[in-house]
Amino acid sequence: MIIVVRIYEVHSVDSQAFIHSFDDGGPWHRISNRVAVHVHTDLLRRADLPTTFLVQEFWESERHFALAERNAEVRNFLQWIRTLAVGHQRLGAFSFRNAWESESNFETSFWAPAEFARQQVRQ
Repeated sequence: MIIVVRIYEVHSVDSQAFIHSFDDGGPWHRISNRVAVHVHTDLLRRADLPTTFLVQEFWESERHFALAERNAEVRNFLQWIRTLAVGHQRLGAFSFRNAWESESNFETSFWAPAEFARQQVRQ
């Protein structure tokens, strides 16, 4: 399973329409229910900037997500939702630790960014 993370900054007058688009019965809910490989979507609102939203889309796999992005309804929805936004960015597709841990050459402990950079230089 992967999580695709996007961040949107929305015009204040459009924030309710943006929120509604992800509600039960909203456009994304209807579209994503027809895309079998979509698992779930979470919409989070930034506490100190109420017009900034983080969208987490849970998909069966990166391959399934890529197929869904080619779906006309999904593309149209994403184009429409961007019209409500001042700015948006797709932060990428992320997987849970157990999915990538076996592929990694790293130790199981997590390093702070500076420690990670030093480790990369040594290798």
